Amino acid sequence: ILPFSPLQQHGLGAGASPSLCKNGLPAIFLACRGGHLASTDLLLASGVQGVDDFFSDENLTPIEVAAMGDHFPCVKSLFLHGASLEKSPRAAELLVSADQTVLHHEARRGIRVNVEALITAGAPLDGIDTDGFTAVQVAALHSRSGVITSLSFAGADLDLCSSQGTALLLACKEGLYESVEALLDGGANLDLDLDGITP
Repeated sequence: ILPFSPLQQHGLGAGASPSLCKNGLPAIFLACRGGHLASTDLLLASGVQGVDDFFSDENLTPIEVAAMGDHFPCVKSLFLHGASLEKSPRAAELLVSADQTVLHHEARRGIRVNVEALITAGAPLDGIDTDGFTAVQVAALHSRSGVITSLSFAGADLDLCSSQGTALLLACKEGLYESVEALLDGGANLDLDLDGITP
């Protein structure tokens, strides 16, 4: 059944049901298990249901089976279409062990339930992404106050400084009031400076 043939792709594009099954397993589960990103994207775009449902004898969700197979592009596609890690702690653990910046990705998007699942799974709270930012800084730069609160509560260091300053300094520079408020509520230090400039 997967990957989809051009005829199946045309049928989905023309409104055919995206709930195709093989051996009792829905197409979204099979696409994720096989790492078929194009098929996963096509199913998600056509409105497939069940992205957080459990399937198979092992009681796995599509996001878990994609993470277990190291099919991280499928995982990211599922995230973009609303899949949650709340019911999938195994997927969170696999994602954290495979990609130390997955927390940054979800902090940027502001999906607090996924951020909290990743924290529970052991994501490094103060890890640095390829741009030199912590997850707190990423959340601050994208006005994700709820994520800042979750990271702060979990023990993330709000005062780590990148080459561009602390999260508080970055939020102040950008005029991001909600981020500033969440950082101050979490205990961010007002006196830290970067080249003599304080928040």
